[in-house]
Amino acid sequence: MLFFAAALALTMALVSAINDRPEQWSGPPDEYLHRSAARYYIDHWLPPKVGDAATLDSYSRDYGFSYLNETDAVYFFAGKFARLISPLVSNHDIGFRLFNVVLLAVLAYLCAMRPRAYLVFLPLLLSPQIWYIFSYFNGDAFPLFLAMLIAYQVATAVFSPLSSRSADSARRRQFFLPRASSPRRAYIWAGSRLEPRN
Repeated sequence: MLFFAAALALTMALVSAINDRPEQWSGPPDEYLHRSAARYYIDHWLPPKVGDAATLDSYSRDYGFSYLNETDAVYFFAGKFARLISPLVSNHDIGFRLFNVVLLAVLAYLCAMRPRAYLVFLPLLLSPQIWYIFSYFNGDAFPLFLAMLIAYQVATAVFSPLSSRSADSARRRQFFLPRASSPRRAYIWAGSRLEPRN
């Protein structure tokens, strides 16, 4: 079901970007501010100074406010993502939207990989407004993604079988043992780290 929501978010992200007048981008009213903030990080690695000439298009017309002056990391990651996929998607604005769609797709993948944790993802399906934020670029989808990721990790730890949890704790106890042992034992220990886990 979550894959269906991700497919709908992708469709909405692409269809709403199709314009007969390219100079007018269709989308939510403040999306242009989010896109301008992410666009700065396509070519930059460090946060800008307030009023930097490279950030002037990220300031709102009404209030003189820029999302770059906040501490949100989403603009950095979205900018680098858009740059990474630019050989495939030359339009950075669509690249920013695809960043959010990929976040929802990752959640859908995690839900499919661990069906017992599906209750964690249920809030995403309660209302279209919740997963709709993944269909356009904004500063809300990334924090929601991180919150769902943390909830997923907690649910996985709580609801994992007791036998696998005791095996994990035994592995953790053995972490420092090879250092006090022979090199051969250290190689065996390192090889055991590469074993796939269920």
